Amino acid sequence: MIARIWHGRTKSNDADNYRQYVIETGMAGYRSTKGNIAAQIWQQQEGDITHIYTLSWWDSYDSIKAFAGEDYEKAKYY
Repeated sequence: MIARIWHGRTKSNDADNYRQYVIETGMAGYRSTKGNIAAQIWQQQEGDITHIYTLSWWDSYDSIKAFAGEDYEKAKYY
């Protein structure tokens, strides 16, 4: 099993909208890709900045490539 972490940040005033956007794009993309075992989203506020993390688990690098492309070590952005 392979774990993969993505980290983004936004102004805390925009955190709810940004989190929802990540759920509708990234999380949905993880979960709809064959070989994805699970995915979670975490949020941490630090004053005016909120961090959004996604953690996804995969069965193989080929599955990650199916989601992220051949250059799978780079983040996939929407």
